[in-house]
Amino acid sequence: MEEQEVKLNGLQAYFKNMTIKRAAMLFTSVFVFLILTVSVFWYKKNKRESFSYRIDKANTAVELQIILDEGCPSELLPLANYSLAKAIFEEGDFQKSSEIFEKCVKRYKKHFLYGRMVIGYIHSGFENVRSPEFLIKTLDMIKSNEFIWKNEALYDIALLLEQTGEKEKASEIYREIIAVGDGGVESGSVWASQAEFKLAELKNEEK
Repeated sequence: MEEQEVKLNGLQAYFKNMTIKRAAMLFTSVFVFLILTVSVFWYKKNKRESFSYRIDKANTAVELQIILDEGCPSELLPLANYSLAKAIFEEGDFQKSSEIFEKCVKRYKKHFLYGRMVIGYIHSGFENVRSPEFLIKTLDMIKSNEFIWKNEALYDIALLLEQTGEKEKASEIYREIIAVGDGGVESGSVWASQAEFKLAELKNEEK
């Protein structure tokens, strides 16, 4: 009887010891997992901040291309590509700039910089081909989307159409901008006022 009690106590001690070991292993696993999770979070955060700073400070297309080639975080790709297209435009390569802006316009429709990408595409594309057909085609794309800076994009197209001699089409766009007004955007009223001024100018030219 005593021998059975000793065995029973031994088994109880064994299982108790195993339970403590398993609990310790579980605690260690959870602790290691949390440490790794926090480390990965801070690594990604620091990487994102580092790339964001570099994009902001980059002065040339070469610098921006290097940033993209080094594995720019996905959430910063719209900004990096927009900045690259803008830098290439400023350096005078309108064809390459237009190609990158076009990719941005197709890929990043939900990004807050989408309107600036559209405007960049308008100017780089026009400088590349100098064609009213390009502007009219782009106009259809603009009208089918809603975004910040839409009135500015329409205004810029109207101005460029004037340069190509398409004054009637430009007047039509100016009237559309005026009809929309601010469109719920604070800066929209500025472009509506500018459109009124340009429309008046064109009417005076007709007299």
